[in-house]
Amino acid sequence: MKKLEAEENGVEIEATDHPKVSVVIPAYNSAGNIVETLESVFAQRFQSYEVILVNDGSPDTDELEKVIAPFLKQIVYLKQPNAGAAEARNTGIEIARGRVIAFLDSDDVWHPEYLASQVAFLESNGLGMAYCDAELFGMPSVLGASFMDGSPSDGEVTVESLLDIRCNVITSGTIALKSVIEAAGMFERNERVQS
Repeated sequence: MKKLEAEENGVEIEATDHPKVSVVIPAYNSAGNIVETLESVFAQRFQSYEVILVNDGSPDTDELEKVIAPFLKQIVYLKQPNAGAAEARNTGIEIARGRVIAFLDSDDVWHPEYLASQVAFLESNGLGMAYCDAELFGMPSVLGASFMDGSPSDGEVTVESLLDIRCNVITSGTIALKSVIEAAGMFERNERVQS
């Protein structure tokens, strides 16, 4: 066993501890939803992952930190000044230890088989990126609809077209190789930040 390489949130990480997937979650005004989001990750059948939660200068930081307190030993929690979701995702990608990055927004949830099926599809087809549709929930007007019903993806879907928002693919249904994301130049930097 190698010497410990890092300490995150008071939890020592073994040098041999390398998850296959890094789940990157940007958080802004997320205190009301984040517990359900995190619980959907921890319910995954696929278990080789780490969770990176990036607080993007959220005005609800005090409440967010109260509700995530029970999860702090299971996640990497980072705070940064507000720079927008794209920059928060980039922050997560930069520190990610996984070979695959899975994106999840703080108000979305995954079915328990999501990571297992997405990673298997990515690897069995030798892809750099994979995405899927999503069931919409929350408001009565969207119940029974899917993301692609209202926002179909037209044209070729590539990591570059996803990162610069030319293709309409739901971020929370997307996984990609970290190396491919880095080669594409990461997410486009936002000039505008959330307020």
